[in-house]
Amino acid sequence: MSACLVIFIILLAFEAVYIHVAERFGVSDCPNRRSSHNQTTVRGGGLVFVAGAIAFSVWSGWLYPLFLVGLVVIAAVSFADDLRGAPIWLRLAGQFAGMALVMAQADSFALPAAVWLAVLVVGVAFLNAYNFMDGINGSAGLYTLVALGSLGVLNHDDGFIDWRFLCAGLLAAVVFCIFNVRTRARCFAGDVGSLAMGATVLFPLLLLIEASGCWAWIVLVSVYGTDAALTILRRIAMRKNIFEAHRMHAYQLLCNELGHSHLAVAAAYAAIQLAINAGAIFLPVDRYVYLIAVVSGLSAGYIGVIKYSRHQLPVRDVRQDRKAD
Repeated sequence: MSACLVIFIILLAFEAVYIHVAERFGVSDCPNRRSSHNQTTVRGGGLVFVAGAIAFSVWSGWLYPLFLVGLVVIAAVSFADDLRGAPIWLRLAGQFAGMALVMAQADSFALPAAVWLAVLVVGVAFLNAYNFMDGINGSAGLYTLVALGSLGVLNHDDGFIDWRFLCAGLLAAVVFCIFNVRTRARCFAGDVGSLAMGATVLFPLLLLIEASGCWAWIVLVSVYGTDAALTILRRIAMRKNIFEAHRMHAYQLLCNELGHSHLAVAAAYAAIQLAINAGAIFLPVDRYVYLIAVVSGLSAGYIGVIKYSRHQLPVRDVRQDRKAD
């Protein structure tokens, strides 16, 4: 029996046991007016990504120890927030500490101090963007499959990371999708899961950027990045607290206001990112020009969704939603 199959079975068993225990102790998300779901569902199923990282570490002889410690720090603070709630300063402290360890593992300390600090801030922002975008069934799991799969294709030629890391991450994503990519999900990722997924994607992406010297590879996560960034800018312009729950992301408008199913929207996001990544990997174009073109196209699509959703909503509902924001 291959190591991959053994790890898959272990992760599958871990997820099933976790859901059973979480149901017994009431670790769940209860829907509210800001939610995109309407049923109580187990929270924290994304812990399987931490289990996947541990499985990789054992499999590889503890190859990336600082990454594992950083991931555990991020996950511990996030899981505490999932269980009982945690003040924002504690969450950010854990995220910055964990991200610094991830960057140390990627040898990012060799960068100039100003650049290193900028990467640290952007890295924490990326983790939170992943969290913001994990709001509907199937979204984060399918997107992570696309991101890690694309990195795996690139790694086949360039070898910037041990292939077993990507394998373990993909297996964790498959297991999570088994329980999450459903009309009625058995579990949600929770903050612990979405941030763990973000870190699992970010680490090999950092290594790819450092190996190639090309920052344009951020195009591999441009769909999430564009939606999250433009939504934050929009909320800042509206003088809203960017850390408060809301329903202003494009995917939320597509599901909640325009009535599209969670799985259809999640699949569309993953499919668009897959097409973008295929172009980035295989098309003979300048990567920076390609990045600009992709972000411009995604931004136009984001604006189009906002305008279309406004036209579809009765004026009364729009005003009520603005008051609630």
